[in-house]
This record gives sequence, C-alpha cells and structure tokens, in this order.
Amino acid sequence: MADFPTIDFGPFEWETLDQNYIVKWNGKLVALNDLQANIAAFGAEVTAEKQAAADSAQAAGESAQEARGYRDQTQAIAVGDVSITDLQPGTLTAPGDYAGPDGSGGLMKRNILDDTLARSHAIALSF
Repeated sequence: MADFPTIDFGPFEWETLDQNYIVKWNGKLVALNDLQANIAAFGAEVTAEKQAAADSAQAAGESAQEARGYRDQTQAIAVGDVSITDLQPGTLTAPGDYAGPDGSGGLMKRNILDDTLARSHAIALSF
C-alpha cells in the first residue's frame, strides 16, 4: 500500500533576527514543491492499486462463476436418479470401490473385486 508523503519543516523554521531566514524560506518552498510532486505520485500509486484490486476482484468473481458452472455440470451427471455429487466424502474406502447403481436405480458403493467374483461365480454355476 502506498504511504502518504510527509515533510519535516524543522530545518526551515527561523527565529527572531535569524540571519538565514531567506535561505530557510527558500528551502521551505522547495520542500513544498517536492511534497506536491510526491502527493501527485502518491495519487497515481493509489489509483494503480485500486485498479489492481478491482482486476483481482473481477478475476475472483470469474473464477467463482467458472467453479459454479463446473459444479452444475457435475451435478447433471447421475447414476439413476442420484447425482454423483451426492456421494459423501469417505464412502469409497477400500481399494476397488466405486459408485454404481443398485437394483432400483439408486446410487450405492460397489467393489470391482466383489463384482468380478460374483459374476465369475454366476458364470461357473451356469455350466
């Protein structure tokens, strides 16, 4: 964040019957001119920071909108009547677990090894 410019007028103060008051007065005027230029630069810095903050906020808003779009697309993917985003974290715990349909079209946890063994057993019994 830009810091507002300041000036120390201490070196330019004069006392009664000060022989260097003209030099000090001229120094004070030069310092005031420098301060004015520094204030102008400060204003430009603040404007640039304000624009950068606005750009950042706009980018964050666009990212949030994009994330909502992905969320909506993901929720549209479903097994039966249950969207895949209805799965709770941690439901697929064992190696080979996956989400699949149950007999009524709902979503359930399945396991590839168990499904393969059951299918192999069913095929073996049919001979």
